[in-house]
Amino acid sequence: MKKKIFFVVSAVTIISAVLVFIAGIFAVSISSGSAVNERLISETQLAAALISDEEDFKKLDAYKNAGSFRVTIIAADGTVLYESDSTAELENHSERSEFIAALNGRPEVTERYSATLGYKMNYYAVTCTLNDGQTVVIRLAARNSLINGYVNLSLPVFILLVLIILGLAFEASGRIAAKISGRIQEISDSVKSVANGSYVPVKADSRDPELYSVINNINDLNASISRHIASEENQRKKLGAVLGNVSQGIIAVNDNKETVFINKSAVKILGDKSSVNYGTDTGKDLLYFIDDLGLYGKLSSHMNSDCRFEYRLGEKDLDVTVKTVDDKKLREEIAAIIIISDVTTEKSVARQKSEFFANASHELKTPITVIQGLTEVLLQKGGLDEFTEKKLQSVHKECLRLGSIIADMLKLSSLENDAFADVETEKTDLTRVAAEVISEIKPKSDEKNISVTLTGNASAQISQKNAFELLSNIIGNAVNYNVENGKIDVTLSENDDESTLRVADTGIGIEKEHLPRLCERFYRVDKSRSKKTGGTGLGLAIVKHVCIACGAKLSIESVFGEGTSVTVTFPKHSGTDIEPDSSAPGKNS
Repeated sequence: MKKKIFFVVSAVTIISAVLVFIAGIFAVSISSGSAVNERLISETQLAAALISDEEDFKKLDAYKNAGSFRVTIIAADGTVLYESDSTAELENHSERSEFIAALNGRPEVTERYSATLGYKMNYYAVTCTLNDGQTVVIRLAARNSLINGYVNLSLPVFILLVLIILGLAFEASGRIAAKISGRIQEISDSVKSVANGSYVPVKADSRDPELYSVINNINDLNASISRHIASEENQRKKLGAVLGNVSQGIIAVNDNKETVFINKSAVKILGDKSSVNYGTDTGKDLLYFIDDLGLYGKLSSHMNSDCRFEYRLGEKDLDVTVKTVDDKKLREEIAAIIIISDVTTEKSVARQKSEFFANASHELKTPITVIQGLTEVLLQKGGLDEFTEKKLQSVHKECLRLGSIIADMLKLSSLENDAFADVETEKTDLTRVAAEVISEIKPKSDEKNISVTLTGNASAQISQKNAFELLSNIIGNAVNYNVENGKIDVTLSENDDESTLRVADTGIGIEKEHLPRLCERFYRVDKSRSKKTGGTGLGLAIVKHVCIACGAKLSIESVFGEGTSVTVTFPKHSGTDIEPDSSAPGKNS
């Protein structure tokens, strides 16, 4: 950069000096030419003043010795009467331009090549009347080389001046180039310091107003960039600290299934590799971190769509979520984010809880059955007073209710055990199962004069048993919580991707704030209303677990005082590894 500036400035200076030199020589040439012509005119007029008759011609011999001018006296007819530089007979000069101009009273300097002398001459002539009345033309001629003599005299001076100018120009060019290059280098060093995280501003000199303003703007920009980089670096460190220490494994991969980011938990869950640099060991295929080909294959097949599934890796139970990146620009670097949770402990606790739930239900079933049987015997035997009979009827009724609760608890426990065991599903005709459930529940719906209609056809990947439990609880709730003379519409439909079951009633409805908790065990919107309808509080919990077991989505919508709509969407896949989000039962559970 420095050399380039030096050469450019020097070249401009040299060209300028040469142009000035040429212009100077040209100006000297013009100036000297004017000076010679002025002297020629004045000498001609002086010579004319010396001549009054022919005897005065000899006075002009002085010009012959001087050698600066050539004097010629010409008669009116063009005959040469006197010539200072030649004694030979000369030709008639009547056609010479300076002669004609003099006779016409408009004398002028003319330039012409002299054949007699062999070089260019400048001529000037004036008329003069002698004492005898004769008119003659007095002409003086000066050599054109006199002009060149002036130029030659000034040429060394011009050359010296040009050399001095060039020397000063080279010195100034070097200084200017060094100064500009130095400032540019300072700016470059400042920009590099921004990138290195040790920002150093450029020193601004107020003596250069334009450069001072530019450097201040550059300093402001670099300072802003430096602060932004520092902030981003701080945020990156915070994010790295968070992602590096969360218990969940996080892996980001690109379209080629190469890792862009992996945290410590992911490596530990998948099989600790001491050689891995957490967070920075990128560019390696996902297979490098996953030794289990089954898990690798499952992740590869779900890389282009959001999904969630559970996987047994050795002795570990894993909950795996795959989230695809929608942003097109970001997707060029990160195609999907894999979140892996080790749920081995949670699964173990859930199994123990389920086992306790099942064992407790079995243990309760026997004494409740005995109490129910004894009350039935006593009531059938008769002979009891009215008070005792009412109490026995109350005991019998509560035994029936407890028996129903225990039966639902056993069903729920069975569903949970099926989920742990990953029971295979089968293709089931939902229309046939729905018709069977409607038939069984008809006596109860007739009591309230509720009309139940079934429309459409659909099938789904679900066991017969689970399909019956699902429909029994949904349609049963629609009957239990409906109004007299109400309606229930059971609608089935399917397409290439999914099958849909929708049960809509004209019942009492549910307040909006209760919807998120409807699928919790024993959760009751109104306990007194549940006792009247005979509900156990486990129906929707059973529905939720059936949906989880077959990978279906549950959606509950309700308007208080107008009715409730329950929709179950079954995917058209045979596996049960993709789970719906059960965090919000009011929408998808």
